[in-house]
Amino acid sequence: MDIKKIPPALTPEKLLQIAFKRAAKEARKVQVQNKGLRKKRAEERRVRESADYIVSYLTRMEKLGDKIGTADPFQREILEISIGAETIQSAIDRLTWAKIKIAKLEVRSRRNIRMRKGDPVTLRKDFYGKTASILDKISGDLKFIGDIQRAIKNLPTIKEGYTVVLAGMPNVGKSSLLRGLTPSTPEIQPYPFTTKNILVGYIPLGHREIQIIDTPGILDRPLANRNPIEKQAILALRELADHILFVFDPTETCGYTMNSQLSLYREIIENFQGVTPILNKSDITPAETSEKVEEEIGSPTLKCSATEGEIDDVKEFILQSSKNRL
Repeated sequence: MDIKKIPPALTPEKLLQIAFKRAAKEARKVQVQNKGLRKKRAEERRVRESADYIVSYLTRMEKLGDKIGTADPFQREILEISIGAETIQSAIDRLTWAKIKIAKLEVRSRRNIRMRKGDPVTLRKDFYGKTASILDKISGDLKFIGDIQRAIKNLPTIKEGYTVVLAGMPNVGKSSLLRGLTPSTPEIQPYPFTTKNILVGYIPLGHREIQIIDTPGILDRPLANRNPIEKQAILALRELADHILFVFDPTETCGYTMNSQLSLYREIIENFQGVTPILNKSDITPAETSEKVEEEIGSPTLKCSATEGEIDDVKEFILQSSKNRL
């Protein structure tokens, strides 16, 4: 999502400082012989220039909503899960409110400076004070927009093309498998508003690449009870996966029983197509254990040992499954 044209979020104090400095510079350009008229014109210009800068700034900030609206579905849904579309729009609406208030205040203040007999400096200062009060009311919204900007910059960059998503309980060896499958160090892509990441790696295939994504661990409990990170993992499966590799740890050294792992696996295959089970840690898994797990799964499985680099069968399966999609 390209937000290069959206200005950085400023505090009300910083925004006013920039606006007033620009206004003072423009006011010094007024050239009128009559001293009284020159003073009025200069103060009127200060009001106009400061308001124009602030209104223009807020208008550009408003476009963040449009940028989010045109983002790809994966990024939009991550923002929806992490922040919430209504919350974002509410902050943008507050900027719109402030922009309209300041624009109306500018027109009224300039007219007063031009038509009244009062001191134009006092009238301009009154405009500055009221503008500062309006911006103070949206200080929280400006800060929140800044947080959203940083979140957008941290959104995972997902390429188009054949994508394999690794799923399974935490600590079953998905990250080790990803590192073994891809020749370079996987990219760490942080999710917004969390300390969690996903890992993205690539298997080169001629002039193309197969994208491999390691999702955050999905805990074995109903979807309605899952936290935002777990929902993002589900989102990755739904939006991105051409194929899903579900990784089991038959040794249960991951901290989860096979019953828990099987329960999650069944939920995945009920909701997604193209799911292949993998038994990791084959180097320390007794043959009878593997056979028992395969009976529970109801089909043969791929076997590997990610930490020992024994992943050739998995890699060959990925290459073969991608042939009809690349």
